[in-house]
Amino acid sequence: MQNRGEAYAKKGQYDKAEADLRDALKIRTQTLSPKNPIIATVKNNLANALIAEQRYPEAEELLKSALQIRLDALGRNHPSVARNLDALSKLYAANGNTASAVTYSREATTAVINHAATETLQVRQQQGALRPGRPVERASLRISGGRRSAHRSGAGRRDGERALGRAARA
Repeated sequence: MQNRGEAYAKKGQYDKAEADLRDALKIRTQTLSPKNPIIATVKNNLANALIAEQRYPEAEELLKSALQIRLDALGRNHPSVARNLDALSKLYAANGNTASAVTYSREATTAVINHAATETLQVRQQQGALRPGRPVERASLRISGGRRSAHRSGAGRRDGERALGRAARA
């Protein structure tokens, strides 16, 4: 039902999308933990359909609920949280609440920047290229809270393999 609801929304058939997404939300809330990020996704999709119908108060409630679920489950700097903050920003912009739109837009941007900094730090750690004395790495360590964890990015591995290949040829 969730997929069909999303398909209806993409076609602009918001009444059908709303019905399917409400059914999907009911099923998800009966079968999953209330803090499961899947529930946040369904709420977000339903809110988007309601925004298209200019039903802002109900959409706002769903987006805020989805945001809280994602914050609790994924943390402030997760890309899904940033998307949720961006959706709230767009809702407030459409509703004419510019101040709130700007606030949520800034929060979304900060989350994306912090996520990118953390990911960059993890890739550099995996490559063995981290030098904490450099300004960029100091900033990344500060943003990530000093976490030093392995990153499993395919791009990071390829870059590391290229660096090893260059070192072997030198």
